Amino acid sequence: MRRFFIGSVADPKEGYFEDNFERCKKFHAHVMHKDTKCKGPFDDVKPNDICFLKYGKSLLAFGEVSETKKWEDEDRDIDNGWTWHVVVKEWYFF
Repeated sequence: MRRFFIGSVADPKEGYFEDNFERCKKFHAHVMHKDTKCKGPFDDVKPNDICFLKYGKSLLAFGEVSETKKWEDEDRDIDNGWTWHVVVKEWYFF
């Protein structure tokens, strides 16, 4: 059974939207910082599920999940602590 998940690109009150949105596009993934307090159902996301990206109340993109990763060792850290990934085959932008 295919499930649907929504991941936030950034908190509208914070200033990291553009950087993280570019990271999500570059790595074809919903990318979270390892220090994010509310990771939601990250461990429940599986291949073939659908992941949506949102910012505030706006949906930005969706994609079919190909894998999930938790890169916690420093050599796999893609950008200063952004180590949790829900990888999609391709993003489809609204």
